[in-house]
Amino acid sequence: MSELETEDSNSLPSSPESIPQDAEFQLSKLSSVINGLNRGATVIRSHINAASGAVQAGTYSVDPLRVSERIVRDCLWENDSYLVPTS
Repeated sequence: MSELETEDSNSLPSSPESIPQDAEFQLSKLSSVINGLNRGATVIRSHINAASGAVQAGTYSVDPLRVSERIVRDCLWENDSYLVPTS
């Protein structure tokens, strides 16, 4: 049984000193990842709110040339098998 495992698998270690350092490192890393995801979600949420407000106000516009270029590029990327020479 490891230091973190006890007879009751739902119980926590009795003190922070009983948590192995590698577990503390993993928890710290996990916390950093979660905080980064949260910050990213906040940024995305603000972009969505801004775009939504612009659409509702009728001020949202797109560059049709950029949209059409992206559609063509995405289609070519998905269907690039024709670019592979057959021999």
